[in-house]
Amino acid sequence: MSVLAVGTVAQPAPAPVALTSKDVFTWHAGQFCLDGQPFAEISYNKFDLFWSLWQGLQDSRKQGRTDAWDTALAKQDAALRELHDLGCRTIRIFAVPPREVGQAWASDPGWRTDFFKAMDATLDLCDQHNIKVVYGLGAALLHDSTVSRKSRQGDEGLYDLVANPAAHSRQRLYNYLDTIVTRYRGRKTIAMWEITNELTNVADIGKRHGEPAPTLLHVATFFDAVARRIKACDPLRLVSTGGSHLREYAWNLYTGNGWKQRDTLDEYRQAYAAYFKNSAVDVIDTHYYAVRAGGYELAPDRAGPPVMMTPNRYLQIGRELGKGLIFGEYGALPSGWRDKGLVKQADADWFNGYNDPNAKKWIQHAVDDVVTAGVPLVYFWAYQSDRPQDQKSNPITFDLAATPELVRIIAEGSRRLKEKLHAH
Repeated sequence: MSVLAVGTVAQPAPAPVALTSKDVFTWHAGQFCLDGQPFAEISYNKFDLFWSLWQGLQDSRKQGRTDAWDTALAKQDAALRELHDLGCRTIRIFAVPPREVGQAWASDPGWRTDFFKAMDATLDLCDQHNIKVVYGLGAALLHDSTVSRKSRQGDEGLYDLVANPAAHSRQRLYNYLDTIVTRYRGRKTIAMWEITNELTNVADIGKRHGEPAPTLLHVATFFDAVARRIKACDPLRLVSTGGSHLREYAWNLYTGNGWKQRDTLDEYRQAYAAYFKNSAVDVIDTHYYAVRAGGYELAPDRAGPPVMMTPNRYLQIGRELGKGLIFGEYGALPSGWRDKGLVKQADADWFNGYNDPNAKKWIQHAVDDVVTAGVPLVYFWAYQSDRPQDQKSNPITFDLAATPELVRIIAEGSRRLKEKLHAH
């Protein structure tokens, strides 16, 4: 194998291509469109696509040889070929390394060189297989440190980045957005920009990592500001939040009532309106894993039973706010998904991994739910993974070789969804 050259200067951006609205997602008359036609799809998160290439590059730098990089390229190329053959036109990816990147972005030219090398290769692979991406910008990772109050003097944490428009980490974020969006806006590969993953989960939850949590208003204002910054560089593309679903206590947490009472449906709608009614965000990304429960549980309506936030109710909120709504993460997760490698016994009506007999029934149930509701874009969690914690004998991610029946159920569900919504 050849020795991998280590550079310190970022490579030039790919030559721009003249794009039109047909090349990217648009939202028109209550429908997503692509190629000038209504578009719908059930596809996958391929969250480790960029991560795997990034790690392969780091390992090759350390070894002074290209072996790890070449292996990562080959594995991800094979995965994208499978996704293409399954009919997937788009996937959702995380487009930053899985940690805080603010200081590296600001001060390490070699880090930027590696970033662009791995990201250029990521998008090139997608182009080769005619797959577009929902590009997760990871905006919430551009602060200095997770434990800002216990680290170097002057460091800024997540609260500073999100709540303070004048923070140095916010200005760094704007530099990052301007650089990334300008560099890649000419690529047909990118269907839509995503701000960051699941920032709504931290709103109003009290202190975390030694600093205050941002409030609903802070996060909403941050979303709006970041969306406007992205659109200033790329007015063609839609901007999505990156999820998650709002906590079932979102309005009560924001108004100071804490965790004592779940929101009523009206309060929950108020929370969504506070986030998105007047926002530059185009697409509300909802992460939905409540397949077994039949929805996320809100407070009872008067003396009745609890109100369940079903796919239909989330779509209705999107319609009320005039926004597109997608399930950027979706699925019926196995019991073993969070067990850190320890095999636990699933109960009689659930499953421990995707090889269990009950898995087929519940994946079919999950597919039927979103097809019946007509959720236009759905990304199952997740297609393959190189992360050590995901390597289990009973799979917890999807894979054509390991879970062929399940991926075919999902592919057939995507066909049915397109048919229902008169989309391609």
